[in-house]
Amino acid sequence: TANNVLTGKTFTSTAGVGVVGTMPNNGALSSNLNAGGSFTIPAGYTTGGTVTANSLASQTAATATAADIASGKTAYVNGNKITGNMSVDVGSSLITKTRDFSFSSTVTGQENLYIASSTLTYDFPTKIVGIVSIEILARSNAWVGPVGGVVTGTNTAIAYASYPRNWASSGTFRVTAIGY
Repeated sequence: TANNVLTGKTFTSTAGVGVVGTMPNNGALSSNLNAGGSFTIPAGYTTGGTVTANSLASQTAATATAADIASGKTAYVNGNKITGNMSVDVGSSLITKTRDFSFSSTVTGQENLYIASSTLTYDFPTKIVGIVSIEILARSNAWVGPVGGVVTGTNTAIAYASYPRNWASSGTFRVTAIGY
């Protein structure tokens, strides 16, 4: 039948003389595949070819080391399977520390808005991981706006409060942080 003969080639069959083939000539086929990839082989004739699996290293470029991965967990880094050795026993060793910090005001550059802030320093064995609560204990005026905090380093954070001009100018934050 015509689908079993290459396109452009003629042949003789029970259907007659000079029948033209319809099977495509795909030549040599090749493909490079990543993990999970596939290659569809089209219908027709092929002269062969190569399907190559790309290296694992080319698909797992990373900078992690065993010290960056939890102990007992594995990951592929640059084609190599590595087992982590980082201690992550923070569940049983999380601790909180509460300290009082004085604050004073600074101008934000926006009219009628000031920020009172204090740099917080803790002595967690490893690092601070978050701010649990911030309370304003004392202030030179009756009103202070929203308060917040952000971790800025291994054992440092900043607590802040906003307020309108000519209200608070100084006071004391009581800040509870969590770390390990």
